[in-house]
Amino acid sequence: MLADDDEQVRRIEAIETLGNETLSVVPGPIRAHRDTDAARWIQGQMARFSDGVEHRQRRFAVEQLLATLPVVPLLNHTRDETEARLAELADGWADAAEPEAGDQAYGQWLDSGTMTLDAMPFFARRRPVMSLLQFLLPDIDDVEPLVDDVRALVHGVVPGAVATPASNASAERMLEHLGDGPDGIAAISVVFQTHDATAALIGQALVVDEPGCTARDRVNWAVLHGAPVTRTLRYATDAVDPGATPAPTVVPLDSVGPLPLTFGSGAHACPGRHLAALLAEAVIGPLVDRRWRPLPNGIVYEDRPNLSLPARLPGRLDLEGPPS
Repeated sequence: MLADDDEQVRRIEAIETLGNETLSVVPGPIRAHRDTDAARWIQGQMARFSDGVEHRQRRFAVEQLLATLPVVPLLNHTRDETEARLAELADGWADAAEPEAGDQAYGQWLDSGTMTLDAMPFFARRRPVMSLLQFLLPDIDDVEPLVDDVRALVHGVVPGAVATPASNASAERMLEHLGDGPDGIAAISVVFQTHDATAALIGQALVVDEPGCTARDRVNWAVLHGAPVTRTLRYATDAVDPGATPAPTVVPLDSVGPLPLTFGSGAHACPGRHLAALLAEAVIGPLVDRRWRPLPNGIVYEDRPNLSLPARLPGRLDLEGPPS
């Protein structure tokens, strides 16, 4: 059998598994008390970690939220704020050979008019989440602390994580600002999924190094070939021993071709896939305008079994500004 045929069989098997409603997305119910383990409680309320009727109801709330977001203003804001940060960096580096402490210290001065810039810490990781929070919470002047809370929530519910006072405090602040009803959990779900998955999409799009490649070209390549999300898991719900944790079925999402599985398939396909791609393009656009090029030898990936997520993604950036 040809390699292309093998890939097609693999893709079809993955789609069939994702469409099998007798399989669960979690090994068992997530049981946590709202007052003692707020982070895990939030996870148990999210559509991403639910099945059946609960999943459909919670997913509907997410879809309703996404439908009400003012997408064009959100994308314009994201693009403008990204360019503003790049201009700020350019001004700072033009005046000094050493980086200032803080969020701007992403790289180092090169020759006149250029610098290296690690795109991950701010542009991929924080900017999309920050933009969403600014539109979800327009009355809050500074959402930066909440971006940190989103990060703490994401890392507080990974397999093997143990609830800590810090992670629960972050979860409590998110519930305070966004609410603990269906609409609030939907909003938390959107920023939760954006934090790592959209960052991985941006990272994989930025590793593309082709002259004349636009921001949209890069995002499309990442969706079709870059596999930001490499796999997901499904669990049998008819385990022989009710007390045992069922072994997961690993579903690969990194197949390439005309039916990419980057955003999943079936009932749990990502409801925010179109927004994620547009947000990624809005962040990448200003970097491409300043002739961003990755430095391949400097790219380092996180050790994540389900994500192609760069931990470091340095690139060469022109500081003279986008072409007029």
